[in-house]
Amino acid sequence: MSELAALSEDAWLVTQVVDALELSCTVEQARSSGERRPDELESCLYGLRKSPGGWGPLETDWQVTVGGVPEPVWMLPASPRKGWRYALESPNWLMLISGNGQGKPRFCVQLRSDYLLSDGATTASAETCKWVETNLLPLVGRRVGLEPSWRISRLDLAADVAGEVLEAADLQNITTRARERGCREEGTHARQRGRALTSIDVGSRGSPLYARLYDKTLQATEDAPIRKLWRERGYDADEHGAKVWRVEFEIRPELLRQLRADGEPLPQEPAAIIAEHLDAIWTYATGSWMAVRDQHSGASRVERRPIAPWWAALSRLTGLADAAASPAQTITRDRASRPNRERLLKLIQGALAGLAAIDETPTLAATLGTAREFMIEQGAANFRDRTERARTRYRIPKRSEVKRPPFETGSLDLGSSQTAHIQCALVEPIGAPGFEPGTSPTRTVRATRLRHAPSWPSV
Repeated sequence: MSELAALSEDAWLVTQVVDALELSCTVEQARSSGERRPDELESCLYGLRKSPGGWGPLETDWQVTVGGVPEPVWMLPASPRKGWRYALESPNWLMLISGNGQGKPRFCVQLRSDYLLSDGATTASAETCKWVETNLLPLVGRRVGLEPSWRISRLDLAADVAGEVLEAADLQNITTRARERGCREEGTHARQRGRALTSIDVGSRGSPLYARLYDKTLQATEDAPIRKLWRERGYDADEHGAKVWRVEFEIRPELLRQLRADGEPLPQEPAAIIAEHLDAIWTYATGSWMAVRDQHSGASRVERRPIAPWWAALSRLTGLADAAASPAQTITRDRASRPNRERLLKLIQGALAGLAAIDETPTLAATLGTAREFMIEQGAANFRDRTERARTRYRIPKRSEVKRPPFETGSLDLGSSQTAHIQCALVEPIGAPGFEPGTSPTRTVRATRLRHAPSWPSV
C-alpha cells in the first residue's frame, strides 16, 4: 500500500486516469457504379441479426481476450445510438458499425473504463485497433488499398481528490471560459431535507470541452474496480475523508484540432496523442480553461482571488502521458478555422492512389492525366465555384477584399494660379472623435451625437 500524494494541507490525490476513450475508424471505399449493395461485413451482421434465437444479444464467432481468457463477442439486437446500424459488445468495449456507404465512419469503439483502468489507455487502444483491423476490416468491400484512419472522437481525463469538501456555494468560486454552469443536489432524507451537493457542471454536454466535479463515492459501488485501486493507492476513509470528488473533463475532437503544443497542431493519430500530449491537455483544462478560486480570500471579485491551493497543485499534475520524461509543453488554443495544407496534400495522394488502383494505372503520370481530363470536363466555372466555397469555409479573404488603402488622385483649387495635386485615401469610416466617444453621460446624449456625426470624408 502506497501513500497518497498531498495536494494541500487537507486534500490528497487518490488517482489520475483516462476514464473514457472513444475511437472512430474511417475506411476509404470506392463508390459503387450501380445500386448500393451490402458488402461482406454488412451481410454477415445482417445474417446474425435475422438468425433464430429470440430478441436479445446473439453470440458471434469472434472473441476477445480478457485477462488471458477468451471471451465471446455479442451482437446487440439494436444499436444504442441513433444513426448506427449494428452494434457489437464485449467485456472490453462497445462497437457501433455503420452500413456500407452510409456516409460516416465505419466503426466507432467506446472503450470501457474498467478496461482502460486495468490495461492503460495506450495498450487498450492499440489492442482494440488491432482487433478491428484483423477481424472486421478484411470484410469491408471495395477498399482502395489505403490504411484505415483512426481518430479520437471522445476523451475523458479525470482525477480523484479526497479530503476537499465541495458545496453548492463553490459554484461561485469557479472562473471559466464556459458560458454555462450549474450544480445538482439530492436529498439526504425522505422528504428532501438537507439537500447534499452531488455534482457541479461547467460547460454544456457535447461542446468541445465539458467539466464535471462530482461525488464519485455515490456512483462507484463497493466492488467497483476503482475502489480497489483507491485502496491499493492508500486511501482510507477515516483518515482522508468519506467522500472522494472526481474532477473530470470531457474532450471532443474540435478541441483537439484547436489546441497547439509549442505552436504546432496536435497529431491526429490517437496513439501519438495518448503517448505524448495528455499532460498538456490536462494543463490547459485545469489552468487556462477553468480554475477554482480560494473562497477565503478577501478580494470582492472572484477573478482577483488566488487559485485554491489544491486546484493549483492539481493543474501541475503529470503522468497521464505514457511517454517517459515527456518534456513540458506550452499549450495554447487557436479557435480560427485554418486550412491544413499538409492534410489536403495527403488527401490528394490518397485519392490518386485509389484512382490508380481502380483504373489499374500504376504510373503517376497516367493517373494525373486522368484527373486532369476529369477537371477539364467539369469546366473552369465549376472549379472556380468550388474554390470560392473553400475560401468561405476556411475564411480566406479574396485578393480584392484584402484591406489596402486605395488612393485616388484628384486636384484642389487653392485660389491661386497653381493647382495642388493631392491624394485622398478612400478608406472605410471609423468614426468621428467627439461625436462617438467611448463613453457618454447618458444614452440620449450618445444617440444625439451619433445622429449628427459627419459621414463624408474630410479633405
